[in-house]
Amino acid sequence: MEATDSEAFTDQDTADITLAKVEVFIDVTPSDYVSTHVQLVYNDDGNENVNLDEVIATLGNKEKFPLYLQAGKWSMPFGGFDTSMSTDTLVESLGDVKEAGILLGATWQGLTLEGYIYNGDTRKGGEGDKLDQWGVALGYAHEFDTLAVSAGLGYVNNMADTDGLTTGLGANTAALGSYVHGYELHGSVGMSGVTLLGGFMQANAFNTGEIAFNGRSGHMATAKLAIDF
Repeated sequence: MEATDSEAFTDQDTADITLAKVEVFIDVTPSDYVSTHVQLVYNDDGNENVNLDEVIATLGNKEKFPLYLQAGKWSMPFGGFDTSMSTDTLVESLGDVKEAGILLGATWQGLTLEGYIYNGDTRKGGEGDKLDQWGVALGYAHEFDTLAVSAGLGYVNNMADTDGLTTGLGANTAALGSYVHGYELHGSVGMSGVTLLGGFMQANAFNTGEIAFNGRSGHMATAKLAIDF
């Protein structure tokens, strides 16, 4: 639930209580080496729709064997977006890559390496709709006696295909001059119910005619710092 109370410069007050977000998870494990996950999400965006947000099938068991294969639609492992906030951070709004794809991963003693491939909503001008977008992610997580730490870094070969940036491309979605490489790193430290989270994300320069500020192209970067209780 979210309650808001605001005052405009015209001295007009507005107040509201909304059912901001509802999430429903369905997790089924048919066998020790097969698991499925479905996530339904309702957001108060004015249309009263319930969306199929994630569908994942995983072949593997990380506790018994290091390799696993994942297929479906979900947020690719690019960016650390974990937070207790009900509203998405700017880093997530710009960097979330939610697509249908295939991922191959390996995990060992808290260290995880993943590679994935998908066909995004964007493509280069004059080229067909190809399965040519991919990324890799490396992460580490460990819990000590009273301390939990995690860290990760990732690369994606086309950050223009993130949910936030695709919207801003408009007609250029299918006419990119080249793919825009993206990089990110994130981490967290938790102790006694308090968690400090941080992250940084950067993209190579877009062409001026694609996304520009003040008539000039440039690198895009964003960072976050949050404390969860």
